[in-house]
Amino acid sequence: MTAITNTKIILEDGIIWDGRVLTDGGVITAAGRACDVDIPAGADVIDAHRLYTAPGLIDIHDHGSDEKLFHEDPDGCCRRLLEHGVTRVLPTLYCDMTVGAMMKAASALKEASKSGY
Repeated sequence: MTAITNTKIILEDGIIWDGRVLTDGGVITAAGRACDVDIPAGADVIDAHRLYTAPGLIDIHDHGSDEKLFHEDPDGCCRRLLEHGVTRVLPTLYCDMTVGAMMKAASALKEASKSGY
């Protein structure tokens, strides 16, 4: 169990300015005002120092990172996106690729998807 304290939580309809988020195994189990969310005994506590906690971003069209295309370095591209809050991505291949190159790239992306990024 992990507790993120002293955070501003971004919601669809507003901001909780004095927020607390509980996670267990990477899943959010509770979120709300600090006074309404108790920290369980033994939880790891992370002080967010008044930074924001927000839902992950979804990128439905992305060719790659600063230097590599997705099919060339899928893990590197995913790490770069994750650093900027993107938690889901749909890799996009270029339409000027040959059919063979596109099939090879699609296979590389499929294999890379097993890595967990």
